[in-house]
Amino acid sequence: MKCNKCGYENNDKAKFSNISKKKKIIIGVLLMIVLIGCIGGYLHYDNYKYQTGYNLTEDKKLSNINKQLTKNNYEGAETLVDNYFADNLDLRDFYIIRIKLCQVNQITSLNDLTEEQKRISINEQLAKHNYDEAISLLDSYFPNNSGYLNKVKMCRDKNFSSLDGAEQLIEKNDRETKREEKEAKDKQDAEYKEKADIANEILRKNEEEIRKTKGVSIGMTKSEVLASSWGKPKDINKTTTKYGTNEQWVYSGNRYLYFDNGILTSIQN
Repeated sequence: MKCNKCGYENNDKAKFSNISKKKKIIIGVLLMIVLIGCIGGYLHYDNYKYQTGYNLTEDKKLSNINKQLTKNNYEGAETLVDNYFADNLDLRDFYIIRIKLCQVNQITSLNDLTEEQKRISINEQLAKHNYDEAISLLDSYFPNNSGYLNKVKMCRDKNFSSLDGAEQLIEKNDRETKREEKEAKDKQDAEYKEKADIANEILRKNEEEIRKTKGVSIGMTKSEVLASSWGKPKDINKTTTKYGTNEQWVYSGNRYLYFDNGILTSIQN
């Protein structure tokens, strides 16, 4: 470019423009390098958290493990468990057992284990007499389930190696309890019946004594008359017609009773 005053070519502005472009390119490259470094660092940190479990919640750890199971990558799931729970061997063994159960049963989530499969993992601990570990599994599988907890405690107290032993003992105790309850009830019923029979017999005798002190009345049967104060007659005169049987009972003191077909119909004193 020529100077208006002197007419000489001036290249300073062009040089400055070229330098500015170079600086912009350098700064852009540096920024790109920094950005790539930040992204790489973040990805590295995120992968570090994923692999080690650092700063991850329990739910997030289980989610990562389940993701490996959905890919049928059981070995990868076990690796994550080893890394996540390296400082808690009981919890690590607990999850390792569950992963192996998932592998055997082709299950793709720790949450999909059936009750029977959970029982198997508990029984594996009981077979080793690891009762505390069995209780830990129980708390995870069946929280607030006092029935299972009592069974595991029974295994510990009786030195059983599986839940089956505890359940068989519980069933035996239940049968024994029901048998004892039935025997007690039968005994109570028998005593009640005996007392009732005695009371009924006393009542019957009392009624019989009362009847003996009373006279007769129209409508009585022959057996009721015999049980009354009139008792057995001195003589019986019987007449049978096509209409039925009539009887005359003769008593001392010119007293007579007349029956039609077994029913007292007339009294003569």
